[in-house]
Amino acid sequence: MDRFDPVRKAVYEAALMPSRTPQMMQALIGALDADAASLYVHDLSDDLASNMMLEAWDPICDSLYTAQFANDNPIIKASLPMLESGMVKRIGDLLPERDYLKTRYYNEFCRPFNNRHILGVCVVLERSVMSVLTLVRRHGVDDFTDDHIALMRQINPHMQRAVLVRRELGTRDLASVAAWEALQQSGLALMTLDVRGQASLITESARRLCERGDGLRLASSGLGALDPVADAALQRAQTLARQDGAVIPILSVPRTGGKPYRILVVGIEPVGVLEGGPRVLVMIRAPDLHVSPHAGLLRELFGLTAAEARLVNTLVGGDGLQDHASRSGTRIQTARSQLRSVFDKTDTESQADLCRLIGRAAIGAAD
Repeated sequence: MDRFDPVRKAVYEAALMPSRTPQMMQALIGALDADAASLYVHDLSDDLASNMMLEAWDPICDSLYTAQFANDNPIIKASLPMLESGMVKRIGDLLPERDYLKTRYYNEFCRPFNNRHILGVCVVLERSVMSVLTLVRRHGVDDFTDDHIALMRQINPHMQRAVLVRRELGTRDLASVAAWEALQQSGLALMTLDVRGQASLITESARRLCERGDGLRLASSGLGALDPVADAALQRAQTLARQDGAVIPILSVPRTGGKPYRILVVGIEPVGVLEGGPRVLVMIRAPDLHVSPHAGLLRELFGLTAAEARLVNTLVGGDGLQDHASRSGTRIQTARSQLRSVFDKTDTESQADLCRLIGRAAIGAAD
């Protein structure tokens, strides 16, 4: 149960907030003792509507697979006759391993990227949608075990519901999901509190600020401060906003280093009969809070690939090329090649120039 519950939580969070998909993939990788994962979702009513999400893969894998191996995958060919929702199989369950190790697919695609053992999961297979999860273990470790398969079978019904929830939200509640997604990707640090004062929604930026431990903390009563005086003022402000719908003057919360946080607390009128809905909006301003533009915006503005957009956000966030390579499982040579491509597409010559350009894009300033 220690592995199951966090993954289930991550699955449903990703269904409601697509920006949490990387966290869901990371949770799956951790629970299944894998090294990388991919999630493929395809709309069977439209051959062009598909989405591939990769976590801890070399970014080159996606384009190389599509160009050379999509129609030459012995695992897919072996699984097609038995493919059904909920199917969980290792390579050895589908075809003799000695035959698999002789294939072009293994020797020219899997082996060069150090992908040895594969666990494939057919999450959903219906008339309108097919979703397939692939988990990979590297050379030098054992294959996925029966315990891994049992855990994945326990997780899969929740992934099936999540796929269906995601599809329903796409048609019935797209506006509200898009609004929250925009807030998530904007880089703003904000959270909503329910009638009990507990955080009901929180952006990643706000979560990171609370996890710093330099002035703020998440508590059962909402947002707290490490400084006792500031904490008392912050708790009073949240209580007043929750009970009276008040807008509280901006509060200052000291930090252990740097300029203080500035906190705005605003009461929210309940919507209809949703008594459990959000009652307080808390906005956090940190002088050093970095705001990056959405990866999709970077791709639209500059024609970047998904991998290049992720690299840009890493660099603008203050981390280096080696940090990005280590976290993404990318070779440093690949990261350098991606950076050269970014320089060409953005007409910049250095990381400093790139950061200044992206900073202007993030706030909508003209060149």
